[in-house]
Amino acid sequence: MKLSAKKINHLLIKPKETFSFYMSVRNADKKEKYKKGLTLVNGKIEFVEGGGLCQISNLLFQVFLNSPLTIVERHTHKIKDFPDPMEDSLKGIDATLAEGFFDLKVRNDTNNTFQIDIHFDENYIYGKLLSENKIDREYKIQNKNLQYIKKLDGIYEKVDIYRQEIQNGKVIKEEKIYTNVTQIGYELPKNIDLIESEEIKND
Repeated sequence: MKLSAKKINHLLIKPKETFSFYMSVRNADKKEKYKKGLTLVNGKIEFVEGGGLCQISNLLFQVFLNSPLTIVERHTHKIKDFPDPMEDSLKGIDATLAEGFFDLKVRNDTNNTFQIDIHFDENYIYGKLLSENKIDREYKIQNKNLQYIKKLDGIYEKVDIYRQEIQNGKVIKEEKIYTNVTQIGYELPKNIDLIESEEIKND
């Protein structure tokens, strides 16, 4: 994670520019190889070089969601293998990676320049998005329409992700960003209501 963070840390996203995770980190292992980490390969957890980089992309994506940047490309994990750490945790805000296949991209459609800031301590990774000019509004992410859908091949979590734009304490804009659908790879609590369906639409 620190190898990839070196390539991204302090990177500027200027007006009309598009940030691409893999265009930024593609040479991060040129002099020093990635260590092995956990990753999902064909639906199974394996221990491979560079595994776990999605912890950086997850962090960046959550930072980007709480900003005026426009999401251009993002992919969810095919299988959600672990329950959320807390009952009220936001769902569907992960961002998986697969070099040459899945990238994380955001575009700066504002007249402001932003800078990525990532740092570590012994236990945590911290991410910030710095702004050249002061922003007079806040952004809040919400889940809506959470469903658990039972199909022949398993159970799926489907949820809509909305972003609110807040100015002077008032919501001035609310928009649906995307719908997230992922298969559940752990046992759900017995009090969860399941919907039976043969088809799930993902947008």
